[in-house]
Amino acid sequence: MANKVKRIRESLKEINDEAKREGNNNDEDVLEGLQPHPSLKSLKIENFEGEKFPSWIWARNNSGGGGFLLEQLLKIRLENCNKCSKIPTLGHLPRLRVLQIEKMENVRCIGTEFYINYGGERSSHNGGVVQKCGIHSK
Repeated sequence: MANKVKRIRESLKEINDEAKREGNNNDEDVLEGLQPHPSLKSLKIENFEGEKFPSWIWARNNSGGGGFLLEQLLKIRLENCNKCSKIPTLGHLPRLRVLQIEKMENVRCIGTEFYINYGGERSSHNGGVVQKCGIHSK
């Protein structure tokens, strides 16, 4: 019986090691498919294992008005998204007030593209002033 348990444990470890080696997770596809409602006020992305954030973060709302999908968003929290090296462009979110970035080990700097709006111009929303911003590495 002890040998059988040992073989099962070794097999499970081998399966787990193989999954880690493959490195092909579908986090990006899953998050891309979870497009939020346009009235969303708060967004938290935690433990995301993809390398890039979904396109809906900067997508236009197709249900009329021509605005952005997440233009009602007030708060964003990005935590433990360790494979991402860039923070998504957020300059187009006119109501964003709180931005929290925690434990994103691959992000080394936040470039000017962070502030660029959808048209490639610097954001000029008078009302879009982040009132609280926290960036924590550990």
